[in-house]
Amino acid sequence: MLPAMPDRLATRRRLLAWSSPLVALGLIGGPFLLGLAFADDRHRDQASDDPAGAIEGFAALADDTRFGPATWVSVYNGGTSALLADQPGVAVTELTRALALVPEGTTDEDGEVDPDLPECLVRRNLSLSHETLAVDSAEQQDYDQVTVHLTDALEALGACTTEPPDLPEPPESQSESESEDQPESPTESESEPPTDGDGGEEESSEQQSGEQESSDQESGDGQDEQQNPNDEIQERQEQRMEENREAQEQEQQSGEDESESESGDGGDEEETTSLTPQEEELQSRNREAEQDQRDQEQRSGGGYGGGQNW
Repeated sequence: MLPAMPDRLATRRRLLAWSSPLVALGLIGGPFLLGLAFADDRHRDQASDDPAGAIEGFAALADDTRFGPATWVSVYNGGTSALLADQPGVAVTELTRALALVPEGTTDEDGEVDPDLPECLVRRNLSLSHETLAVDSAEQQDYDQVTVHLTDALEALGACTTEPPDLPEPPESQSESESEDQPESPTESESEPPTDGDGGEEESSEQQSGEQESSDQESGDGQDEQQNPNDEIQERQEQRMEENREAQEQEQQSGEDESESESGDGGDEEETTSLTPQEEELQSRNREAEQDQRDQEQRSGGGYGGGQNW
């Protein structure tokens, strides 16, 4: 007959008997769960290089994890792989399944839309899938289906969208100051003075010519500010030509002044060659003496006397 076991040892054996199924379940389920995690990572890497091949892998994972806590993940990954593989129809089917399995919630604790929440991830890719179908329908010129797919895309996106921020309106004081700073355009009656006859027409023409000159001057100033190197070279050449022209005019003017001075000197010489009163009196006396001598010779019939008698 076996001796009785102590109560403490009996309690340990009972706990071991009850925990043995849990240990066996852990030994079996642990590697299975680890295998699912590794398979999910492998298929994600495959989706970047071979999206079509990753679709089957994620479909198998979805079957293996259909009783797990995150059953939507494999379905979502399969739909995303189909979208990358340019299979929008398959993507819509898989992502619609994922939308039914994903935990609900599109806002954070502050009540704002959080695009990184699981539901928003599924809705965003589902909306892109509908838009891809709309593009394909547009290429086939099936515009009725384009409208249907675009409507489905908006419905799929749902609340997972952010509205653009409202632009601040300018304050009223600033808008009023800007309106006051703008000069009022003069009316025709104010800008055009009344004309009366020919004098009014001349004044208006002078005014128009003055305005045109001022506008030409302003445009010239604006053009001077925007001159390029070629314009500067041309301007320098024009300045040199103007300087040469002025030098020629100065030389011509100096030549005219010299000719005028010479002509003035010639007139002075002519004036200086004119006889003085004494010389004129002497010549008149000589003429009178010659005349008297001729008269005497005629009266006496004598010879010629060439002397002067004074």
